[in-house]
Amino acid sequence: MWNKRGESKIGCIIYLLIFAYVIYLSIQVVPILYKNEELRQQIDVAAKSYYQLKNRPHLIYKMILDKARDLGIPLSKNDIRIQLRRGEVEISAEYDVEVDFLFMKKPFTMHPSASMPIYDF
Repeated sequence: MWNKRGESKIGCIIYLLIFAYVIYLSIQVVPILYKNEELRQQIDVAAKSYYQLKNRPHLIYKMILDKARDLGIPLSKNDIRIQLRRGEVEISAEYDVEVDFLFMKKPFTMHPSASMPIYDF
């Protein structure tokens, strides 16, 4: 016969460990996703103001790099791309972030981007 009392205690401990690991992962991942969204919003602002700054692209780069530095994101000027297409501008960035999964560390590549139409008056 199995002792059913012991089985419930072991099961409870396993569920508590799984719950604690999920909380640990959320503490690791949520700030990374939040910082990525903040940077994406800044890229969106840069794309919206492209028409005013199209003759001064260094200001667009500076705007994005300053925000990345404030957020602690490892981004350089070479990681930012500004592409012009028919009637729109697309600004994108790419950077790697390492996430600690307690048993291993894994790098994730983040790709915040924004595109806006260009209106020539």
